[in-house]
Amino acid sequence: MTLAEITPALLNKAYSYSSYRQLLDTLMAEGKTTGTQQDEQLINYARLNLARMNRLDKTFKLSTRQWHQVHQVRTELLFITITEGWCGDAAQIVPVLEKVIAANPVWSHLLVLRDEQPALMDHFLTNGKSRSIPKTII
Repeated sequence: MTLAEITPALLNKAYSYSSYRQLLDTLMAEGKTTGTQQDEQLINYARLNLARMNRLDKTFKLSTRQWHQVHQVRTELLFITITEGWCGDAAQIVPVLEKVIAANPVWSHLLVLRDEQPALMDHFLTNGKSRSIPKTII
């Protein structure tokens, strides 16, 4: 994947962390999750993941040393995380990534849904064949 392939159209469909969380909450209120599959098992995973993300949003903090290390980097970076609301691994790492990225004023973080961006996902397959998530592109 080249920078040219990360187009304004793709970025316009991306979510900030807060809008991603809003989307998850709205879908859960409707008994849904992100993605193309809407079976009960995935919706239950999504419900559990919301609780995990809420916990991490409230409890995870960078140490002072970590904050200073992240804050010292002066290179502007865009982090794009491919995720879905039902993914347990994403529920554990996305809130942590968000706090790390937010510690640096020249870094930004966008989230895209795997099932809405298959062409992007297919550039980052695990072992060349699996659409495993989350994936963060920097």
